[in-house]
Amino acid sequence: MGEPENTYVRLSPEQIEQLRVYYSAVCGEEVLAEVGNFQLYIFGSELACLRLYYKYVGGRVKWVESRASWFYARALVARVAGEWPCLIPQTRMG
Repeated sequence: MGEPENTYVRLSPEQIEQLRVYYSAVCGEEVLAEVGNFQLYIFGSELACLRLYYKYVGGRVKWVESRASWFYARALVARVAGEWPCLIPQTRMG
């Protein structure tokens, strides 16, 4: 029997707002949180996005020309290989 498939999280508007508040606190500045294509996108300054990238395992940082903004993105996977991690990613520090 093979590995279990990834299960993707569906977030309510309230949960997205809670994540926005959490990530704003981590960044030390206000950010915008959006969900799309099974990804959580945090839009903010370059510094805010780089702070998230260096603090958490996984994710990516990119400039979006059409929005004239930076974003940090990570997959909204709830289950990987049978484990159920929380929505807040593991930090690089452990």
